[in-house]
Amino acid sequence: SFLYPTTVTESKLREGGLTINITLTNGETFVTRSQSPILKLIEAFNSSLSSDQGEPYNFVARKGLLLNVQRFEIIAPYDTMRITFEPDANYNFYAEQEVINITLPSSLLTSGYAPTPRQPLGFVILNSPGTVWISYTNGQLTENMIREGTASFVLVLKHDKWNLVDNTSVAVIERKNQFITSFRNTISGTWDMRSSYLLQPRSFSLLDLEPDVNQEQRLLVTIEKDTGYRLPSDVSDDTVQFNVPTSVLISKLPPYSLNGGPNTFKFSIKSMGDITHVNTGHTEPEHTGDIAGLVGAKLSMSLTVKLNKDSWRAVDCMDVIRTGFSSNLPSAPHGFLAKLDRIVSPAAISFSECGADKPCEMTINMFRESTYTIAPAEGSLPTPEIVTLRVPARCVSFRIAPVGSVTMTIDLHPSEVSYNLYVPAQPDRPEAFGTVYANRPFQMEVHYASPAAWKGIRLINSQMCEVTDLTTIRYSLSTNEWGNCSTFGCYTAASLYPDAHSIRFRPPDTLVGDWTQPGTWSVCVLFIYTQTWVRVGAPLVIVRDPLNVAAPQEDIVGNVSSTILVIGSLGLVVILGGLGFVIKTIMVSAKKENEENERLDREMAAVQQMPKKHSMRKSFVRQSFGTTNEEFDDILDDEDGLPPLTAVAKFAFSEYGESDPRVKYLKNMEGKAFKEQLSQQKKRLADIGVIDSDDEWEMEEGEEVEEEEEEEEEEEEEEEDEEEEDPEVDERHIELFGK
Repeated sequence: SFLYPTTVTESKLREGGLTINITLTNGETFVTRSQSPILKLIEAFNSSLSSDQGEPYNFVARKGLLLNVQRFEIIAPYDTMRITFEPDANYNFYAEQEVINITLPSSLLTSGYAPTPRQPLGFVILNSPGTVWISYTNGQLTENMIREGTASFVLVLKHDKWNLVDNTSVAVIERKNQFITSFRNTISGTWDMRSSYLLQPRSFSLLDLEPDVNQEQRLLVTIEKDTGYRLPSDVSDDTVQFNVPTSVLISKLPPYSLNGGPNTFKFSIKSMGDITHVNTGHTEPEHTGDIAGLVGAKLSMSLTVKLNKDSWRAVDCMDVIRTGFSSNLPSAPHGFLAKLDRIVSPAAISFSECGADKPCEMTINMFRESTYTIAPAEGSLPTPEIVTLRVPARCVSFRIAPVGSVTMTIDLHPSEVSYNLYVPAQPDRPEAFGTVYANRPFQMEVHYASPAAWKGIRLINSQMCEVTDLTTIRYSLSTNEWGNCSTFGCYTAASLYPDAHSIRFRPPDTLVGDWTQPGTWSVCVLFIYTQTWVRVGAPLVIVRDPLNVAAPQEDIVGNVSSTILVIGSLGLVVILGGLGFVIKTIMVSAKKENEENERLDREMAAVQQMPKKHSMRKSFVRQSFGTTNEEFDDILDDEDGLPPLTAVAKFAFSEYGESDPRVKYLKNMEGKAFKEQLSQQKKRLADIGVIDSDDEWEMEEGEEVEEEEEEEEEEEEEEEDEEEEDPEVDERHIELFGK
């Protein structure tokens, strides 16, 4: 005979504790443990079991866990065998029931004969409902998630199987529609009104085609994007309730929840506030100068935010509001985040009351910080700082961070912009980098420029941009005369910067006289944020062009002319003394010229270190705009228009190579110049009647005065000093002027 519970369920075997008794009659007994090893008994019994289900987790497949050697008992008088099954949480089948058949082998009986059962030995295990629970993929659902299309959750089914494999079949689509109709609101009714937008058959997709080893299978439910989904202002959260139709399950049994409840499941949609920016008249910082307190800075700075559908928790918010700031330059050593504690103070934050007719605003007053700057380190890209504020959850009553954010774009103040300089080549002058020469066109290549904020450009002979003397403004540009590197071309590393711009400066075609002179200049832009002229970067230093410098003979002409006028009023004797003075003047001037040449040689050494060629040089070659030495060129009467003979002039000729025919003029240029000077001096003396036109201008022996002798001794000492310093220059002076 066989004794077992009238109802055996799948869940009973999962939980454990199921017991069956098998009793023999007619004096037959089971072999005892002393007569046969219990393992053989269990093995024989196991081999007698069979199932009508071929599923991978059925009774036969799991009997190794269900049957334990410690749970087999032979009860005196040894005619009854009791078996208690071990619990197996993964025991499972999907049919309505599983039938277990038992055949007792003869080896289990002491007589050795197989028994004849009064009825078929075995028992039926009925299927049990599965279990369903909700798992959130992106955290707690909120109304904003639905508006953005990011709301979803997962239904986990255990000990059952979703009957939704074929997504394209009509039957599966019908089963999904049955699922959709089960979703209903329990509070606001917002879901019901928007249900046709929120779930579609495509909203259900299997994440697991088959249950895993834990007998779990997941179904993803994605709520469709609905930009019009908005909960009422008096609802903090909404609840949606649904059940799982039996048609979507293989077992056709309504599932339970984790707590064992009926087929009813719920999820919540949290209401949340949102923030908007309140325009209070551009009180936010617009450029770095506002925070650093540079020229044109705002007198005060503040940021006002309005909260909708929620209310402020003022005390908590003052503690955490600074954690809501972020920046596109988080690593800037002197940027907004680095100086946040000084710019934003909790004590300077104020809140207004919230209500139906009240604005519910928060105002953050900001302080100046002189060390604030976003000027980039060398090699870094200059860019405006974009500061974003997102209100933390602790700031509001719902304790969910409000939707939205407020941003402030802080542009670079022109004074923080770095630049490179480039001087284009001319027919008789090489190009140059990093230096600007007087009266030559040049190009400033700024690493960053804001065309929307920079209106008009000036080149001013001053360190200050706000000038009343308009004559200091040497050149003005309109915005169509400068542009980015891709349009106007940059010749330096500025071309690597995405916001780099090229500004070209050239003398006006109608200019008469000098355009720029050596000194300190400024490139100024009209900054729209301040409506003032602001200098770009550091002041600009313009130096004398080493290829366009007056020669020493020019000094000779000027000094002789003024000296001879004095001679005319003093007479011939004074003339002789004056001539001595003239000679001294010439020598002193020559010494000064020597010092000037040394300075120019140093400048020229720097010029020689600059690149002499450039890949884009040809496009920037311009015709010479003339020279400031036209008078001297006339005196030289040089048909080739050579520049004055100086050390840098030699460099200029060397640029054209030793084969250039003009090089031959180098050997006789100095003598020719001095001869012309003497001729001019003689003519001027004859014009004022000091000498006859036929007389030679020379001093006879014995006519030198004592003063002249003293002067000659001083001059010899000076020449000896000069010979020690620069013998080559001294030989040239001797050749020019003699003793």
